[in-house]
Amino acid sequence: MGLIFFIIDTQGNFRYWSEGLEPMTVFFNAMRDTLIIAGKPPFSSATFTLHAHGQFSCDYSYADVSDFGRSGERRDVWIKQYLGENVKINWG
Repeated sequence: MGLIFFIIDTQGNFRYWSEGLEPMTVFFNAMRDTLIIAGKPPFSSATFTLHAHGQFSCDYSYADVSDFGRSGERRDVWIKQYLGENVKINWG
């Protein structure tokens, strides 16, 4: 499972971040493996939201993600759902 982060800046724009995420990848893979060992279905994606006031939430998806050709489409749907319809993202 690969991880990506979107961080919001003071102007309300999002920045894509994909470096240095190995510890979080290990954590989410361990959590997924634990669910499998417990007989629960493995999630296909998890959206972890950390708010400025310190609260957080985690939404899990069990959608079929085996068709890698549709990954861009799934990403666009996720961005609209979690970041907004006309969000500006710095992909650099």
